[in-house]
Amino acid sequence: MDKNKVERYKKFTPLTGQKWLFDGIETNLKNVRFEIQVDQNKVIMFNSSDFCNYLGKDFEFLREEMSDAIFYSIIQEFDFKLRNPPSLGYYKTEQHLSLEYFVREHYLFIFTFGEKQPSRFILVLEGILEMFE
Repeated sequence: MDKNKVERYKKFTPLTGQKWLFDGIETNLKNVRFEIQVDQNKVIMFNSSDFCNYLGKDFEFLREEMSDAIFYSIIQEFDFKLRNPPSLGYYKTEQHLSLEYFVREHYLFIFTFGEKQPSRFILVLEGILEMFE
């Protein structure tokens, strides 16, 4: 494990709660641009194609980038649940879809993303965490 990654996430401050970003057919999700206000003076932008093809990582991999204490604090803060069976190692929300995340600057974005029904995809911003060293 890279010590710099662990040190990067010593504490966090939750910035937002759940926000629905997309609910529709997959073809309409291509190249949608999202602008997320993280504070009064800061907007983070990304495209759905960035998230779907590159930026989004399975939430379980976040455990490798921080201490267990911080990882489980995030789970507790947002009330995420362990999928059954636990051996799958993925966490879910009320949507029963896997969580994904990506980091931009010093913000950690956590999303629910996936196919809710045949051809119906949802993208929900579960929360933003501002990470401090």
